[in-house]
Amino acid sequence: MNKAYLTIVVDGTSVKDLENKLADCDIGKFRILARGDIAVADESKDETVLPNKVWLYEACVDDKRKLRLVEDSHATEGRVLTEEELAVLQQFGVCTDFKSKYPDAEQYGSPLYFLHEDAAAAEASSYGFKVLAEGFATSFENGDDGAEERWLRIIMPA
Repeated sequence: MNKAYLTIVVDGTSVKDLENKLADCDIGKFRILARGDIAVADESKDETVLPNKVWLYEACVDDKRKLRLVEDSHATEGRVLTEEELAVLQQFGVCTDFKSKYPDAEQYGSPLYFLHEDAAAAEASSYGFKVLAEGFATSFENGDDGAEERWLRIIMPA
């Protein structure tokens, strides 16, 4: 059986509405692999001037509750944020940068967020952060067979 994978970024609709519309089409069986809205920061503000900046590191992708506070986008050592600290960052923080290091693309394939910036924004948003409306930056490294790692840069008001 041939399979086709499709990334759809839809404005102003819900996942349920999308499922209902696709069910009415003659496309056969389908599955929605990822759900979630991209929370975008206020476009009328220049959030790049917010004074507080932190880098968060996730060593074990899929455990978004165990983020480490690190020095920069290369650091892997740091203390794990408490639930309260993470909740404050999620409430007030805006993600400006998303960096990922993932296994050899030739052997394993590239993650969807490598191919589409909107998918990278959705990944960052899945941690509970708003995403910078203009100027959201991404960077990716691959080549080894290690586990996927991620860094997120969060800015917030003083």
